[in-house]
Amino acid sequence: MEEGASGAEVASYAPLKLLVQRTPGLLGAIVSDLEGVSVTCAVGSTCGEAELALLKTTEAASIAAELAEKLQMGRCKSVVTYLSTNVVVYFISPLLLVKLVAESHANVGLLLETVDDINKITSDLVKILLESQESAQSKGLDI
Repeated sequence: MEEGASGAEVASYAPLKLLVQRTPGLLGAIVSDLEGVSVTCAVGSTCGEAELALLKTTEAASIAAELAEKLQMGRCKSVVTYLSTNVVVYFISPLLLVKLVAESHANVGLLLETVDDINKITSDLVKILLESQESAQSKGLDI
């Protein structure tokens, strides 16, 4: 178990962990719902404390989404942020927001290519979220 952005325990998902380990330069990944609640995460063995703190914050994701909207990039699939020591890639998967934290020299094209792999890995999570939304709607609850 990993500690999530809210301080709660977040389950580490083995296929996501394998993806982090096999992608050069990728330090960690966190998957959250579109409201920023952490669903699962994976941290590589070379992830330091600063990167771990960066991985846990979700505020930047909402800022990135807002910027994309303001720039009228409604169909924007991903946002890449270059920091002094890291590269952060955000992308929206169906019902999920994925954040990748990588070393500054990581191949961004390779990171963006992981989108399809992450969509396959998280397809079960998306099904669970859809079922829970449908269940809540059938009970008259607004999610």
